[in-house]
Amino acid sequence: MKQISNIIISLSLLFVLVNCHSFSKYTISTNIKQEDTYIRYNNDSLKITMLMYGGYDIAQSEKELKLISPNDNGGKDKLFYLKNSIIKARTYQVVLSLSPKPIDYNKTYYSKTISCDGNHFVTLKLSDIDSSNVKLYLDNFKCIGKSNF
Repeated sequence: MKQISNIIISLSLLFVLVNCHSFSKYTISTNIKQEDTYIRYNNDSLKITMLMYGGYDIAQSEKELKLISPNDNGGKDKLFYLKNSIIKARTYQVVLSLSPKPIDYNKTYYSKTISCDGNHFVTLKLSDIDSSNVKLYLDNFKCIGKSNF
């Protein structure tokens, strides 16, 4: 079962990279794999990693974004868009955005901004998420190879 999930995730990512235009040119450095009951997101170019819950719809291109969130405009600053699809009555969204400076969401969303490559800021934004799920995302969104910020 785990091997089938890994194959599906790998094929989905390959399809995204070959057939769609990326939000950001850094999307091509993305690696997504299953890790126990979670999903691990890595971007080697930006040196970031994140652990996520499984059961989601993912977009890494404008075309995919329109399929899972027709009202979202996307943008070249986006690296990743996730919409939880396990509990249809309580979906939530996860967005990774790239910017030249930290993004301030004025406490409207749960968010965290890090800079791991010394040149870019990457912001994790969580919306419509139950507070019991926030800790997993914020604690595991970090620089690859660093234990503290």
